[in-house]
Amino acid sequence: MIGMVDLMKLALFLTYVVIEIAAFVGLCFAIGVAWTVLLGIATVVLGFWLLRRQGAKVLSNLRTAGQNAAAGVPAGPSGSAAPVADTALLAGATIAMVVPGLVTTVIGILLLLKPVRAVLRPLVIALGTRKVVVAMESYAQYGRGMAGVTVVDGQVVDTPDSPTTYDPNRRQLPNPHPDL
Repeated sequence: MIGMVDLMKLALFLTYVVIEIAAFVGLCFAIGVAWTVLLGIATVVLGFWLLRRQGAKVLSNLRTAGQNAAAGVPAGPSGSAAPVADTALLAGATIAMVVPGLVTTVIGILLLLKPVRAVLRPLVIALGTRKVVVAMESYAQYGRGMAGVTVVDGQVVDTPDSPTTYDPNRRQLPNPHPDL
């Protein structure tokens, strides 16, 4: 028996097929079959050229953000998430360009353009943040249930006599495991 999710996937796929066929037939009537095929080839070539060019920049920005984070360089909330969002959009563009069809290739090319990515970046960050929060909450509930412990919310208070940093003048407890 086909479930509701399977029907939705089938309907989405059939919608994609109808849109791609309609775009191809419409272009054939508008500019001719030969020009439509040539346009299809040109969009694929343009798309992969843009993918190579923009992909190198996006991955360089992601590498720089990772190095800055490892070095402890503070970044704003959008500054740290922007390279990750651009990488997700680059992945979406690559998938759209690999899927056959003029419409998906044009969507892939649009996702490679910097102004389009700048407009879509906040949406990708918001969706990604929501997914991460939901995943962390479900894992936390699963972990608490498996451990059989009760979690008590509390507050950590620093007292004047407890060191918050290493103090070489303060007597330290001996390390019971010197190998660690």
